[in-house]
Amino acid sequence: MKKLYPDPLELDKLAVMDSAAQIEVLAEWDATGFLLGADEDAAVFAARVKRILAWRENFLRQLKQQNKVAFAPRLYAEKNNLVPLAIIHEAAEKAEALYAFNLQWAPACFLTEPLGMLWGGSSWAEPESGETMCIIRKEFRKKSKWYVYERKELLAHELCHLAHAPVSGNGLEEFFAYRTSAGKLRRYLGNCFVYNWDALFFMLPSMLLLGAELLNFFWRPILPLWPFWVLTVMGPGWLIWRNQRWRNYYFKAEKWLKKFNLPAEKILFRCTEMEIQQIAGIESAEKFKSFVQQKCAKSIRFQVIKRRFITEQEP
Repeated sequence: MKKLYPDPLELDKLAVMDSAAQIEVLAEWDATGFLLGADEDAAVFAARVKRILAWRENFLRQLKQQNKVAFAPRLYAEKNNLVPLAIIHEAAEKAEALYAFNLQWAPACFLTEPLGMLWGGSSWAEPESGETMCIIRKEFRKKSKWYVYERKELLAHELCHLAHAPVSGNGLEEFFAYRTSAGKLRRYLGNCFVYNWDALFFMLPSMLLLGAELLNFFWRPILPLWPFWVLTVMGPGWLIWRNQRWRNYYFKAEKWLKKFNLPAEKILFRCTEMEIQQIAGIESAEKFKSFVQQKCAKSIRFQVIKRRFITEQEP
């Protein structure tokens, strides 16, 4: 089984390392799911990772001492409900096959409190406090599948969120995570629901239409229904249009990178949305080389991308 993360003492030495040594160390952290943020330098990255590791150590120590630790209002992690590393390893391998990171260091637990019939699991990362973890339904303790959810797929989905969070951007966040899904429909529709209020665009127009229908039925036809039908089409239509727009950017960028014999999924997972749009507009190998040079001159994150995925396979 692979190590959870590199030696944390390396983080204290980053500031005095030369550029080449920095990139080597950061590439090792990248491979374990500690991706550089969109605008992070080595010092900011090191500080963030140390906060995460400190929170992790404190959380596990408290859990060992107290058996039960509150991590959110009315939500508790229990020592006996920690997800075994073997299960996390199974999910990490699925994410690694897609995006070349093996994230097994984030604590995960089976949640005993009910969070709704359709809830399967979730994750969150708080950069300021370092809190980073996953929770999944208690049913997954004994079952690898519950309802429409596969445990490995669900955990891999959440690990993708944890790794990708520092890169930021919502346009393709769910797109990347849902690529762990075996279902084509989930892979396509998953990125429709990006913000908390997106479900309203999907559900509210239908509820308004139903209300208008009931009003006309029980009293008398007093409301024209066509505006409600228009809203019912426009709500989901907007979500699908936005999803398809971002998919077009991604797949055009992916097409160009694969044309250059580069691991597109792994590179684009580490790119900002603006960079993905820029790559989608590249028309030649020379322009791509120029783009990489310009990005590396300004971004240590892109230097790590180049070190891991481009150097030995330059177009």
